[in-house]
Amino acid sequence: MNNRITNMKRSGDVTGVLNLFTQLPSLKFNEIHLANIFGTLAKTIQTPADSNRLQSGPKFSELLSTTTTHLVNTPTSDFFTTRQLSSITHSLGKLGIYDQSYFNGIESVRDMLSMNGNSQALANIAWGCARVQFRSEPLFASIATQSARVAQHGKPQELSNLLWAFAKLDIKSKVLFESVANQYHRVAKQGNVQDLSIIVWSFATSEVESDQLFKAVEGERGRIVDQGSVHCLSNICWAFAKNAHRSPSLFEAVARQAERIASEGKIQEISNIVLAFAKSEHKSVASEEMFGQIARQHVRIVREGKIKEWINILWSFAHAQVKAGELFDAILAQKVRIIREGNVQDLSQILHAYSNSGIFDRDLFEEVGRRGGVEKWSEQHVANTLRSYAIAGFLDMPFVQTLWQRALDPEMKFTGERARLLDWFNKNTY
Repeated sequence: MNNRITNMKRSGDVTGVLNLFTQLPSLKFNEIHLANIFGTLAKTIQTPADSNRLQSGPKFSELLSTTTTHLVNTPTSDFFTTRQLSSITHSLGKLGIYDQSYFNGIESVRDMLSMNGNSQALANIAWGCARVQFRSEPLFASIATQSARVAQHGKPQELSNLLWAFAKLDIKSKVLFESVANQYHRVAKQGNVQDLSIIVWSFATSEVESDQLFKAVEGERGRIVDQGSVHCLSNICWAFAKNAHRSPSLFEAVARQAERIASEGKIQEISNIVLAFAKSEHKSVASEEMFGQIARQHVRIVREGKIKEWINILWSFAHAQVKAGELFDAILAQKVRIIREGNVQDLSQILHAYSNSGIFDRDLFEEVGRRGGVEKWSEQHVANTLRSYAIAGFLDMPFVQTLWQRALDPEMKFTGERARLLDWFNKNTY
């Protein structure tokens, strides 16, 4: 039976493997067969459309139902082992298929899984759950009890998948992240660039700092820029900036990849890189060249980018004090769409970017004013937007008075720089 399934897996025979399951009595199938069938499906089916067709078919429904019945109704030790359940869960994650009964069954045997599973099995289970957005705090808490063991013996890829799952589902585990951080030297030396990018991304997303781990990753900068994709470079730069870990040597190495970043990077990746450079305040001849190469991609940025990506790019150029007239003009041409679809933060940031870059488009500022809705604006958005109108010299616009009235609302609490800005407005304007 296993040989037949293996041959179908090699040939990508989805129909054949499903027919094999439905045409033979279920008693002929053991837990290894079931895991291999799911593995065949996960390897062969590549697109969401194909996965949706698989999920809606009666043969797959019977396969999943049979599997879930064994999981829920049979003592786990008498049928499934942790290895097979991790394989099935990982396969469902790759397929993007969520079945509540199955994943609830996984949660119900969490202690058996965590106690018996090796680092690969636990990483596969967590990764599969995260892929289908199954957020089970009891399951993940049980996995976290094995943090020391998993961190000590897990391969970097397994650790990256495990940390990614916790970060993606926003499940906190100080002990897990600290256990992995303690393996900083081994992780940095043995992990490939993708592993390292996922690990630092997970730390930053989970708001966990580890100076030793980030320094160890920084030490691999030559390998990172030589072997890493633009996506990996983007994740690493974003993570370093998010965790406020300054690394001039790493950022300089990335900046020297300017041509590749600008020509090959997706707009989201480009956006994350320039945002990281701006927030980290890394300035050099190489970084200026990188910003220039990116600015020359203005047509592609507008054509392929999303509003949030445009605004992050503009904000980064303005903050880094890099002039890019054609880029700013190309995005300005999309102002009607930006104002219609953007949120409050988007509007505040775009006005900041244009005013700080010395581009005072009166129509843009008037259109933002006509959008209205300031009763929902926060202290930060009010203060930053008032500042932008002042820099642009548009204090005569009616919207400024509306913003000022919002600033005077008793529920607004201004502190620090924003309080000083409001004090200036009070003395010099209203």
